[in-house]
Amino acid sequence: MKLDFADNFAGAVAGTFGNILVFLGAIWMAVTTGATALVAADWAGDGLLDETGADNLFATPQVLILGWILPSVLFLTAVYLRFSRIDGSGAIRWGILVGLISCAIVWSAADEIDSGWVPIAVAWTSLAILLAMIGTGLWFLRHWQISRWAGEMAMLHSENAARRSELDQEAMPLQDEGPSR
Repeated sequence: MKLDFADNFAGAVAGTFGNILVFLGAIWMAVTTGATALVAADWAGDGLLDETGADNLFATPQVLILGWILPSVLFLTAVYLRFSRIDGSGAIRWGILVGLISCAIVWSAADEIDSGWVPIAVAWTSLAILLAMIGTGLWFLRHWQISRWAGEMAMLHSENAARRSELDQEAMPLQDEGPSR
């Protein structure tokens, strides 16, 4: 068996590129989740869904990318290297990253909510509900993958059993029915 360096290198580059896209998708989802919780807190604070709340929902990812991600390139590189080396399901590490970043966003913006404890409680409660929804979706995704793999394994098992019976019949010597005339 000969190893193909170009094929291995292309697989490594594609895997790294895929991990970077999953990492950036997790950051984007976390920022959107945190912004949604902050919009709910703003709505609970004054009872109005004003323009700034809706603008925060759509502008927060861009603001955080320019104001937080670009200055923190070294930190994010270290987090990415750890993220890409975590063993286990990609959905689990993606969910952990989304949960941690969205909690950090709500935690960092909690001091800016000045209408009392109700908006802060709404922010944390809505964040918990959103993270539970994300976790449920990831759980369904994981079980769908497992059941799909189980179906493929069952088909492979039945094909192997059929092939094994064919080989057994070919290897079985023909039984003589008696002397030939």
